[in-house]
Amino acid sequence: MFRLAILLITVLPSLAGAQERDPWLGKSVFVKEGAIAKLGNETVDRSKLSSPSTVGDVNGDLLWLGRAWVQKKDVMETQEALEFYTEKIRLNPGVSSNWYGRAAVWYAKGEIENTIKDATEAIRLDPTCATAYIIRGAALSSKGDLDAAIKDYTEAIRLNPKEAAAYSNRGVALQSKGDSDAAIKDLTEAIKLDSKLYAAYNNRGVFLISKGDLDAAIKDYTEAIRLDPKNAIAYNNRGFAHRLKGDLDAVIEDYTEVIRLDPKDATAYHNRGSALSDKGDFDSAIKDYTEAIRLDPKNTDASRGLAWFYATCPDAKHRDGKKAVELATKACELSAWKTWYYVATLAAAYAESDDWENAVKYQEMAIEMATHERNKATGRERLELYKKKVPYRQEVKKK
Repeated sequence: MFRLAILLITVLPSLAGAQERDPWLGKSVFVKEGAIAKLGNETVDRSKLSSPSTVGDVNGDLLWLGRAWVQKKDVMETQEALEFYTEKIRLNPGVSSNWYGRAAVWYAKGEIENTIKDATEAIRLDPTCATAYIIRGAALSSKGDLDAAIKDYTEAIRLNPKEAAAYSNRGVALQSKGDSDAAIKDLTEAIKLDSKLYAAYNNRGVFLISKGDLDAAIKDYTEAIRLDPKNAIAYNNRGFAHRLKGDLDAVIEDYTEVIRLDPKDATAYHNRGSALSDKGDFDSAIKDYTEAIRLDPKNTDASRGLAWFYATCPDAKHRDGKKAVELATKACELSAWKTWYYVATLAAAYAESDDWENAVKYQEMAIEMATHERNKATGRERLELYKKKVPYRQEVKKK
């Protein structure tokens, strides 16, 4: 099964006032007060940079922070930022911005309760501070308290109707509650307020996919890529949308770019391997599946994907029932035998191994585990094959 690795990006507002991977890449950093952000010869308003920002590229002493280049000397890493704001609180405990500044650092560190605590103190000191509500909303959303998060984002919007981050994040929370229409409305408003908000385009693309509007989703991902071509997330998501449309060449192209940007992304290798297999490029598919497993031995989808390939490849020279059984069993064990299509893969592996008793046994188990009638119906078709001692074979797709 093709695996989607969508990341819903939560946006925090800017705080007031094949080569070795560069150690800066992927780091969360906080832009110092007085820093100059540049895009070519243009100076970018520092308030347009998220806090924290993720380093997407490095060019000498410059760091790419999604919208602009900033000098290394003008950013703080997470621990330094924590110490900075803690000292500011010690010296000026009655200043709201010091508290929501540290709250943003706690959020970057994954310290959700501390985030909520500091953001709440910032709100107590200044009930009109929209930024503090947004930061607390992000933390509450991370906890799964979506209603409270939506309430905070709504208050932030009331206080500052032009705050794009509040609309963007409320859209994510609304989607998590299953309200795609409201989510898309909020993301559209965020884009209207800030046409360069990468996360809003990416997330709207996610929600459009959920509604089946693939062309619009691809358009949004393409705009997100234009805004930040060094961020792999939108390439990953666009690749998934292309997969749903059946455009395998576009899928392979997008996941090749994901891998170039992040050579350690096991899911990207798995997804590209799946597309290569469907195109009939079996040697390349094996290489990608194998690399995904090497990068992440506990990646159940990669183990399952290679097992399915070895069990069902239409080219006999690439089939290997023994390896298929080993890999499918590993995937089932890693997933605690709770995923129906892993069990179905094990059934196909046993069929390739001429072990028809186990093929039937595990296919019946998979049918019982499946929750959608469509999957059950497909499973019953394969069960009939195994009862007749006929293995299942994939079809090579033309597009």
